[in-house]
Amino acid sequence: MIEKIIENREPSESTEAWLYIAERYRSTALAATMPPTAAPAPSEALPTLSDVPALVDRLNRAAFAKALAEHLRAVSDPARGAFMVHLHGPWGAGKSTVLKLLDAELKTGSDPWLVIDFNAWQHQRLRPPWWSLVRTLYEHPAARGCAGSWRRWWRLRWWQWRAERGAAIAVVVVTTLFLVTLLNGWGNSLQGITGLLALVGGLIAAQRWLVFGSAKAAESYSQQAVDPHKPMTLLYRYFVRSCAGWTGAPWYFTRQNRPIAIFIDDLDRCERGYVVELMEGIQTLMRDEPVAFVIAADRNWLSSAFEKHYADFAGDIGTPGRPLGHLFLDKFFQLSAGLPVVTAQSRDRFWRMLLEGEGAAPILSDDSRTKLDQAPTIEAKQAIVAALPDAEQPAARAAIVEASYAPEQQKTLEHRLRDFAAMIEPNPRAMKRLVNAVAINRTRAVLEGRDVDLATLARWSILEMRWPRVAAQLIDEPTLLDDDGADEPLGSVRKLSSFRQILGGEDDPGRLNSARLAELFG
Repeated sequence: MIEKIIENREPSESTEAWLYIAERYRSTALAATMPPTAAPAPSEALPTLSDVPALVDRLNRAAFAKALAEHLRAVSDPARGAFMVHLHGPWGAGKSTVLKLLDAELKTGSDPWLVIDFNAWQHQRLRPPWWSLVRTLYEHPAARGCAGSWRRWWRLRWWQWRAERGAAIAVVVVTTLFLVTLLNGWGNSLQGITGLLALVGGLIAAQRWLVFGSAKAAESYSQQAVDPHKPMTLLYRYFVRSCAGWTGAPWYFTRQNRPIAIFIDDLDRCERGYVVELMEGIQTLMRDEPVAFVIAADRNWLSSAFEKHYADFAGDIGTPGRPLGHLFLDKFFQLSAGLPVVTAQSRDRFWRMLLEGEGAAPILSDDSRTKLDQAPTIEAKQAIVAALPDAEQPAARAAIVEASYAPEQQKTLEHRLRDFAAMIEPNPRAMKRLVNAVAINRTRAVLEGRDVDLATLARWSILEMRWPRVAAQLIDEPTLLDDDGADEPLGSVRKLSSFRQILGGEDDPGRLNSARLAELFG
């Protein structure tokens, strides 16, 4: 048929156009005669997922890291000593991921931090622990930029300190006297060879005394020196002050004017002797400098390490619900931050993102953000979030956490906590720790989507501070609070009047009972 059309076409009509029309007609007709194609079967292949710390925030942990950063910025003061933070949670809970998010958060803004990572598990075979920690600071790429001449200055100062202690001088004097004797009696070849070997050995010994060349040398020095930690403490002090830009630092240092944080991860993979030695080294040797230490480790692991190391004292000092190991942790840390739990909603969203891809980042509409900004209290903001679509709630909760650390909100928090001052131990440290604990627990409750009033959070925070083992029991099984025959340590602690005061009476605001605990941890 197409041939006839071409033969009878008008002179002005294009042959190519008629050929194109014919081809389209032939294709359409052929497609109409074909049977419908079945839809492809869904693939049953699953992606391979890595178990390394996540780089994508699928559980809204960035908001939690931002809250931790606000705590660290609030205490960043050259006039203060070190600030110790315990980021705790069981293995696999995401502590390393939060450290990465916290690292990124601290490095942003107008006052970026110098963050140095130390993996305790990778260094536990090197003793003493303080040597590997200081060596990590010395070799860290970021630390090398603190001061152009700092590394050379460090080595020179170490030589000076060792000379002042007298050990290096003794090695040099003995080696020199032997060399003089050797030169006077060089005729005997055997004596010459023996003397040469002794000279080389003396020089190697001097080098090891003058500068730490290995962990073994540091351990040898630590065992033989009268005051082995003073030089290291001074070196650490100059490191901090040169990087932070203190006025007390030598003038030839490059001034960076930035605070410092040291992240210690995987300490809950180390044997107890290393755990105790490292933490005690930080507490006794590095406590005076304004450095924020963030230690990510399971709380039970650290507590057990101290309990077993000081087992001879456990029966005399520990109390029911608050054993000796937790007393050490209370002394060591100013802020203890447990990771937010994964709620059912967060779990479902996380599961979908794993199987279907990264997914879109949480969003918050302008209208919703305006409503949150206008709400006067944290409780009012939480009520607004409950009415938002599910897709907006993670971002809305993150916005509430950010607003809760505004100065006016912090003052309101401190004022409202005065009603609970009589329930805590009568010392300034306990009062400061209560404010920090309630702030962190409120952050966790908001991010987990739990509508819990401040009075309940305050009572729970006090109970957790005073009897951490009892708190762990109740987290696992809230109904134990109603069981008069509960196992230890709850069985003994519930008889205390101070414990009953914290739980509260029928008419007390925030009274703790099994139903309230289920709201907190269910």
